[in-house]
Amino acid sequence: MLVILSSAHTLDLRDGKEYHTGYNLDELAIPLSKLIDAGYTPVFADPSGEPTTFDRVSNDKMFFGGNDATRAQAVSFLANLKSLQKPQTLKAVLNAGTSDYVGIFIRGGHAPMQDLVADATLGQILTPKIEVHLVKSGEAPGGIGEAGTAAAPPALANALFAATGVRLRRLPIDRHELSTKKSA
Repeated sequence: MLVILSSAHTLDLRDGKEYHTGYNLDELAIPLSKLIDAGYTPVFADPSGEPTTFDRVSNDKMFFGGNDATRAQAVSFLANLKSLQKPQTLKAVLNAGTSDYVGIFIRGGHAPMQDLVADATLGQILTPKIEVHLVKSGEAPGGIGEAGTAAAPPALANALFAATGVRLRRLPIDRHELSTKKSA
């Protein structure tokens, strides 16, 4: 399981100030423990390959149902994950390929807004490889590819009816007929 984290430690605010951030403790610890319990091995990656930390504000029992022991257990759980302290770079993940991962988990919080949202390498990781094969044929174009064409005129007529209350029953659609008919 590929777990993608942000490298950002601060979030730039509109007023020019910085907010010290990281991943939200509960948003990583809870789903990650479930993934590990289900038998998945997390592989961590972030843009810089540097260790990330949790947002200090998220280290609060209110995010764990008011249970301080559960909060402390989450801190300990993440501190004991050695691979979390040595994430791969997103570029290294891209170069190695993602076909061996059963899934990709990207956790939320403030930090991703700072770097992941515009990271081109992450975009490449999330875009599946698409192969196009052109088939030479002597046949005329046709087949299921044109099915959408048959549905377009009735859909347009229904949209016009919804907007104007005028039901058109003939093609091509005549603008004059649409503007002079009284609504149904």
